[in-house]
Amino acid sequence: MTQPATTPAPSFEQFASLYDAKRRLDAELRGIKAQIAALEEPLMEQLTAQGLRSCHLTTGETVYLHRQVWAGVKSDGDKATAEEKRRAVEALEQLGMTDMVTLNYQTLSAWCREHDQLPPELDGVIELEEKYSLRCRRG
Repeated sequence: MTQPATTPAPSFEQFASLYDAKRRLDAELRGIKAQIAALEEPLMEQLTAQGLRSCHLTTGETVYLHRQVWAGVKSDGDKATAEEKRRAVEALEQLGMTDMVTLNYQTLSAWCREHDQLPPELDGVIELEEKYSLRCRRG
């Protein structure tokens, strides 16, 4: 008669070993992210100076400029005041953009990216911010 297979009991040593490996890999990842951050700005400047949006490498990877557009309430300070937000909501309502009156910035930003512009009526109350970063993909 054969005995049923049993799974080995969990081991504290195995857990500690895996936890230590995770800690080492997290530290290595932080270092790699710092190196990437140090390279990103000069490489973006190099691409734009050459009038390029991407660079195809012999390794089969492509390094490219990634553009993000973010919409937000135009503000004189760091954060929009209640009055500035109220003016923005009123402007959105006047344009019939009632689905955005809660000022969901992600939805408004997506709308602006899709239309690649801001309606002139919103020019004084909503501002667009473009952020560029470098990305890399295979093939």
